[in-house]
Amino acid sequence: MTKIAVTQITDDAGCEALETGLNSLTDQIRERAYGIYQERGSGDGAALDHWLEAERDLTVRVESDLVETDTAFELSAAVDGLDASNLAVSASSDALAVKGRSSAGERVLFTRFRLPGTIAVDRVTAMLDNGILRVSAQKADTAGKRTLSRSRGASAKVAAA
Repeated sequence: MTKIAVTQITDDAGCEALETGLNSLTDQIRERAYGIYQERGSGDGAALDHWLEAERDLTVRVESDLVETDTAFELSAAVDGLDASNLAVSASSDALAVKGRSSAGERVLFTRFRLPGTIAVDRVTAMLDNGILRVSAQKADTAGKRTLSRSRGASAKVAAA
């Protein structure tokens, strides 16, 4: 099992860097799709076919599973063909991003998982084990939030949520 460093994104600059990377990949796919169009011409549905072929040529698709537990979001992604040195995980308060490059360097992985809740970016871990990337993102602390619960008597008890 190999530990993967997780980049914490806590400001707009980090989000912009991710967006720039995604836009760059989209531009590369667009250029490849146009090249396919120039080679083959057009026809009914050809533009979509060219785009999908360009995506297949340039990107790595992974099977993934995102599960929510009481305390965390757990991501598992099959990243066969990518090794730890070619993978990067980023975490913002509401999303996880995985970037990678195939060993030969010709295809890239860039995927983002929007989370239905908030996470603590400083408590995200990532491990690569036999071609499976496992990312655990702890939900944001509820420490500091307090819940009042009343007993049968007139006094109130304060319990940490």
